[in-house]
Amino acid sequence: MLRDVFYNLMKNASEAFKEREGMGNVRVKINKPADFVEIRVIDDGPGISKEDIPKIFEPFFITKEKIGTGLGLSICKAIIEEHKGTIEVESMPKMTSFIINLPVC
Repeated sequence: MLRDVFYNLMKNASEAFKEREGMGNVRVKINKPADFVEIRVIDDGPGISKEDIPKIFEPFFITKEKIGTGLGLSICKAIIEEHKGTIEVESMPKMTSFIINLPVC
């Protein structure tokens, strides 16, 4: 199921580039600061508005008209929480970062 989370985050990041004619980068950074693993999926797309960030993990919420069902990120959050982890988002113009923290077993 974690594979599905990362697939969805990468797919969402690539969707952000459609506005820029397919040009952009996606990076994955992994850190192990303590007894958890931090994974960041970072894209240099247009970013998410400050108004949308609090709603981003709600079911059926979409930031762009007619793109997706709005279920992907809410499902990702449920999967991460089922693994006793957390997921959050940081965004600004030209960069969005999804930060996942998972405990080390």
